Amino acid sequence: MPYTLDELSSLAEIRNLQERYCRGSDRADPDILRSVYWEDAQDDHGVFRGDREEYIAWVIPVIEERFAQIQHVLGQTYIELDGDTAHSETYFVQHALRPDGVAYSSPGRYIDRLERRNGEWRVADRVAMMSFFYPTGVADTEKMASSGFRPGTRDKSDPSYFGRAAVE
Repeated sequence: MPYTLDELSSLAEIRNLQERYCRGSDRADPDILRSVYWEDAQDDHGVFRGDREEYIAWVIPVIEERFAQIQHVLGQTYIELDGDTAHSETYFVQHALRPDGVAYSSPGRYIDRLERRNGEWRVADRVAMMSFFYPTGVADTEKMASSGFRPGTRDKSDPSYFGRAAVE
């Protein structure tokens, strides 16, 4: 059965929302994270369970204190649309570098109930599920320093902001 234009648009918007979440987490940007969740959304991240603002107040310090660098990589997103409600399962791998130089990865999934309100899709309820954690070794910081690559930053000086504000 072919998709309608509205369904194709919804699928693309939901996938972009998942990508925006990862960007907001990696940049530790509360405004981007706010744009992913409805104001009354609930989030279950294992040791944390609460609403959007409680989640943001919890996760930003965790990212800033525990990780020198963090990067989420998305896999497939399976989405079931039902009018203005959708359910999705998105696979991810979080790569992280701790301040002590130890690198590790942790694959998992986001299980979401999304709602479209006033034409916009956002997360209404999220459960983050981790599959396992594994150390990948100690980062070669000398090689990185001599590589000529610019390191990323968690503020608006990072090139990913394209010279604009985080959320327009």
